[in-house]
Amino acid sequence: MRRGAEEILVLGAGIQGVSAALALATAGHRVTLVDGDDDLMRGASLRSEGKIHLGLVYAHDPSFRTALLMLESALEFAPLLETWTGLPISWDRLVSRPFAYVVAHDSMIAPDRLFAFYARVEDAYRELRGRPGLHYLGGIPERLVDDAVPVGRVPWLSPEVASHLVRTRELAVDTIRLREVLRDGLRRRETIRTLYGHRVCSVRRTGTGFCVSGLTRDGAPWTREAGVVVNCLWPGRLALDRQMDLLPKRPWVYRLKIRFFCELPEAMADLPALTVVVGPYGDVVPWDARHTYLSWYPACLRGWSSAVETPPEWERACRGEVAPDEALRVERESLDAFSRIVPGLESVRITDVAAGVIFAWGDCDIDDPASELHERHDTGVRGADGYFTIDTGKLTSAPRFARQLLERLDAA
Repeated sequence: MRRGAEEILVLGAGIQGVSAALALATAGHRVTLVDGDDDLMRGASLRSEGKIHLGLVYAHDPSFRTALLMLESALEFAPLLETWTGLPISWDRLVSRPFAYVVAHDSMIAPDRLFAFYARVEDAYRELRGRPGLHYLGGIPERLVDDAVPVGRVPWLSPEVASHLVRTRELAVDTIRLREVLRDGLRRRETIRTLYGHRVCSVRRTGTGFCVSGLTRDGAPWTREAGVVVNCLWPGRLALDRQMDLLPKRPWVYRLKIRFFCELPEAMADLPALTVVVGPYGDVVPWDARHTYLSWYPACLRGWSSAVETPPEWERACRGEVAPDEALRVERESLDAFSRIVPGLESVRITDVAAGVIFAWGDCDIDDPASELHERHDTGVRGADGYFTIDTGKLTSAPRFARQLLERLDAA
């Protein structure tokens, strides 16, 4: 490994950067974790629904590679974070109710094909289930998916828009509470230094490693040198990769997506977490009656960009500063769509609105059957000779890719 004023600079304190910093520190490296915000996990990592994917939503990837990557990553997620934080994590305090999958009448995949895909995921899980050291957020369920139930037997679902309900063991993690756990983990590692409020603008090679520079929140310039740089930024990752001649030669897209938190009506206190499949639909994740995540894709998608950097005007929405008229319009469209699936959801009370950025390969939207957005397998660690860049893909795979980073460093 190269040596510098700092041994390793990890750029970006989202779930990927924090996982990388913890993994590196556990392996004995000195790390400086840099982020332009004033705390860890303030961006996309915080704004997602927090689902730790078992692969079930990726039925439109015919290669099965995305489903397998998500399944393997999900079984590594908790064990790796437990090891790196050195904390006994009470996952039962962090996880949601299990997800139920609502099969829409206009699903991009017919029910028989969808159920065959779920059976294939179940078979893959059965092969992985006995491997030592793996578990799914504190548990090892016997199976992942129950038999499909016709919507007519589910009183709170509308048969006009859906055909079946499939109950699963899939869970989400409360990203707010997960952030607290990871913050404690960082504090326990004496070889990790956090440098928040430091926006990264450039990286260049030097005779001894790399020089990274940028601006603080008050506009003051800063510079750090390092032997190794790990680029875990999200909106700004490709801009630095371009400076290192690592810009991908394939189409990509950034999407700006709004999510809501809301209070459920008392009559819906027992509503499970829901994902509507397969297509441009949405998710509902109840944590409790006063704290439920909600996002309906067609209404909540508010930005699309294939530029190297995300549009500056997106930053306000990512800080939770969504214009009231836009928030109201998106709210009405989302609740109208959800109420056609689960009558009564139009009565929720919205308590918080904010947006997050999603990065993925592709150049056409999810309603196109040929869209690359149906896949997330071509992700992970790229780079060499001291500079590494990580495309997280999904929150689920961040610890797995941090482990792979360690393997790349050991092999260097």
